[in-house]
Amino acid sequence: MLRKLHYSISVLSLLLIGFAAVYWHDGNLPPLKPAVRYVVLFLYASWFVAYWRIILCRESSFDWSRLWPWVVVPAFFLCFTPPIFSGDLYEYLIRGRILSIYHQNPYVAFPKDFPNDLLRPFSIWITNPDAY
Repeated sequence: MLRKLHYSISVLSLLLIGFAAVYWHDGNLPPLKPAVRYVVLFLYASWFVAYWRIILCRESSFDWSRLWPWVVVPAFFLCFTPPIFSGDLYEYLIRGRILSIYHQNPYVAFPKDFPNDLLRPFSIWITNPDAY
């Protein structure tokens, strides 16, 4: 029971990553500010301990089909977490949208030139042309 409680608290702590990034006004490109870095490090350590405790529970009668909720629930919470560590991915996506949807050259056009784009809020290099 204590293992399940620890894991549940660890899953709910996923929301702290987004809160920490917003509270300390941190972007989604490392290096993170030290406060956010420590929050994320603590959460990763907590998740590791929760996972380790579940794995150590190797009872012979353990029903592995009961493990699915422990996978689906964290995935659900991750869907609502802001893209903190995926700055490059969003940059590649917005550069692709500049080329394919707006028919502009991503080496010349800036993301700031497309303020109504869906991915524009996630762009971290809005005033730089594509660097590659």
